Amino acid sequence: MNIEQLLTAATSTNKVTRSQAEEHLNKAKLQPGYSQILMQCVTLPDGNVSITAAVLLKNLVKNHWQQTDSNDFVVAEQDKLIVKQNILRLVLSTQGSVRALLAESLTLISSHDFPGNWPSLIPELVQPLSSEQLTISTISGILHVAHSIFKQFRHKFKSDELFTKIKYVVEQFGPSFHRVFLQIVNEVKRITSPESASQQTNESVTTLCQTATLASKVFLDLNFQDLPEFFEDHLQDFMGGFHVFLEMNHPLLLPQSSDVDTPTAQIELRACICEILNLYLEKYDEEFNPYMSLLSDVWNLLIQCGPQPMFDPLIITASHFLTTVLTGPSHALLNNQDTLKQICEKIIIPNIQLRESDEELFESDAEEFIRKDIEGSDLETRRRAAHDLVKGLTKYFEQVITSIFTQYVSMVLNQQFTNEVELCRAKDACMYLVTAIAAKGTTAAYGATTTNSLVDILDFFKKHVIPELQSHADQRPILKAASLKFTATFRYQLTNQMSAE
Repeated sequence: MNIEQLLTAATSTNKVTRSQAEEHLNKAKLQPGYSQILMQCVTLPDGNVSITAAVLLKNLVKNHWQQTDSNDFVVAEQDKLIVKQNILRLVLSTQGSVRALLAESLTLISSHDFPGNWPSLIPELVQPLSSEQLTISTISGILHVAHSIFKQFRHKFKSDELFTKIKYVVEQFGPSFHRVFLQIVNEVKRITSPESASQQTNESVTTLCQTATLASKVFLDLNFQDLPEFFEDHLQDFMGGFHVFLEMNHPLLLPQSSDVDTPTAQIELRACICEILNLYLEKYDEEFNPYMSLLSDVWNLLIQCGPQPMFDPLIITASHFLTTVLTGPSHALLNNQDTLKQICEKIIIPNIQLRESDEELFESDAEEFIRKDIEGSDLETRRRAAHDLVKGLTKYFEQVITSIFTQYVSMVLNQQFTNEVELCRAKDACMYLVTAIAAKGTTAAYGATTTNSLVDILDFFKKHVIPELQSHADQRPILKAASLKFTATFRYQLTNQMSAE
């Protein structure tokens, strides 16, 4: 059987046929030209065959592109050259799972060969962007590949080699990227205008939104380690574009129902931009200062988010940005009693509450729930983002924030609850809030080492923590866990204060 027939057999439901085909394919990979045949097969109309071919090509690249102690052969240099000459074209001409797999292969190759052994890669990426008939679909494909290559820059250790590589990419790719970025911005303006909004299809609007997200990710890739001069020179265009993206609204981007768990394309776009804004405020605050008006965009989106899980990425990244504002030189922008009250009431309190997923984790694995809570390893959750926001608020506005939350805690704890679930969630939130406000510095050895003098820790402990610890062993276990955490956090203060009494 030839390779195409073996690929077909490898997708068979017959275990014997499939096993025999996989054995033959495993032997065939040793032969010169195997990778070329796989690339031909990814374009075949049979979806199962094309996906199988793409998977095998990815595995070939992953395991045999370079010599290692664990592999038994390396792809021939001639085959490597042919793969590099054709893989970008294949990525751009395919869709769905096949495109994703091919893009992964391209990323793996680029991590080994780019730029030294693959100098043609960026010119090949740029070339289609010079077309007069450039479509959003083509731009999306190029940006998908670009992000798959450039995302490695985010997590590399700083080195001269890394900065040389980023400089080379920005010089080669930057001008074309700037041009298509502005094209995407203009297209967003066009399709969201009153004249054109009703003429769009769900696919066209979603694709444009996803393309804007890819452009934002590429921007983040190239700015993560340092601020390249090219981007500094064109920062007004990019920040103006992000403002347009944040305000992008279209009926077809709305979720189909109110209980959707998966983030929409619009939410993913906005979350990515919040990540960019946070990066700039943390690392390039002087250059970002003229664009602090974007804070109001983020603020307006944040207070509109609902409790559904689909909003989680936006709430988390937007809260991180807001925390960075509050802890940095720009905190004065939020120095307003009403604004601070809204942050507490509309952002922190709703997001610090236990959710069903938290309760389910506690029921299935209480030890894991407690470990994450105590260690602070639940980083990408609404609750942790709200916790960090409380910390950010108390840096410069401790007295005001303490007063707001003290009143809230007092009101909640004086309520009469008829529902046990609501009682647990309310009291847990109060303990979580008091801990966040009161503990100013903590260590693993001593718990809280410095505290907020405006919070009466011992009084709260006596009135609300001890009763939970002394209640029946099986009663409200999640509150017992919260009470134990409170006690552990403030063990040093509680010991001293109780001894003094």
